[in-house]
Amino acid sequence: MAAITSTLIATAAIASAGYGAYSSINAAEDQKDAQNRITSAQQRQEALRMQAMELDNRRKQMEALRTQQRARALALATATNQGAGQSTGLEGAYGQTQGMSGNNLLGLNQGLQLGQANFALNSSISAARMDMASAQSQAATGQAFTQFGGTLMANMGTISKIGQSFGSSSGGSSQVNPNWNMRTSQGAIY
Repeated sequence: MAAITSTLIATAAIASAGYGAYSSINAAEDQKDAQNRITSAQQRQEALRMQAMELDNRRKQMEALRTQQRARALALATATNQGAGQSTGLEGAYGQTQGMSGNNLLGLNQGLQLGQANFALNSSISAARMDMASAQSQAATGQAFTQFGGTLMANMGTISKIGQSFGSSSGGSSQVNPNWNMRTSQGAIY
């Protein structure tokens, strides 16, 4: 009777360890999926922020060009009012407005490039987070199997006794009775 009790306890422990491994694997997969969904949403947010940054940059570029046109028109009006519409002073004013506009556009383009580089880095970080979630899931799966294997090893003696019990009830061989029938329970241990 004690052998049957210890066999049942060992069987329950192994079944429990197996279920625990299965649950751990599923939980790790669920955690990975959730992390990937979060990271994917963050990537979409970053894409929207990048579009907003690019749109803002285009608006600022257009404003810089409009400012240049206004300054050019003001220079022409001023030169014409002073009777210097064909003078080098007007050409100098045009050059100055062109230079300021070019400088402003250069600053806007450099800011856009820095922003794009920053968004590219954020995208790389998001991809690394997804890879990390997958690696953590694989590690949890491996740990679950390791713990299950440890449970099997710790109960190896009892498992061996279970095998011997099956063997002794089937005529003394150490193999499971191939004629065992679950419906009639022939060869079952009582």
